[in-house]
Amino acid sequence: MRSEPLTINGINLKKIDSNIKGVIAETIADEMFRSMGFEVRKFGQEHVMPGYSNRESPQNGHAADVIRLMPDLVVTKDKQTWLLEVKYRANEKFDLNDFVESKRIDAYPYPFAYVVLFSPDHIKIQKAEDLIKGADFVYLDAHPAFKDFVDANVIKVYLRSCRKYFEHS
Repeated sequence: MRSEPLTINGINLKKIDSNIKGVIAETIADEMFRSMGFEVRKFGQEHVMPGYSNRESPQNGHAADVIRLMPDLVVTKDKQTWLLEVKYRANEKFDLNDFVESKRIDAYPYPFAYVVLFSPDHIKIQKAEDLIKGADFVYLDAHPAFKDFVDANVIKVYLRSCRKYFEHS
């Protein structure tokens, strides 16, 4: 028997918790990359086009999907630039193909972006196009695109924040 989600006044509490943890993960990513000398710019739809996903007047079509799924951050260091989609999962599992299916779109519109996966114990990353092909996430400081730009000791400092905010997820 499937139980109904816990709600108060029609508000799904699990969804609220998930959204808050996502914002915390984005904040940790922002601060961590800045600490490692990256320029960080907020890039997600909520920053570039605030109010676009207004529930009262939803937008439809391919362009709307591309806008809604804009990666969260643009990071730059030593004239190299990356798009980062930040995700939080307590169980360290994120399947981009399932995500695409849940959004009812044909394909993830940013295959060249990197998905940074936060959990209480790890910060991992993988290129979106590689995730689509079935690749696993790897530790941020071990990924070929980032290993020369990040500092494992700084990452460990930010893992402390992950444990603090995500420990009992």
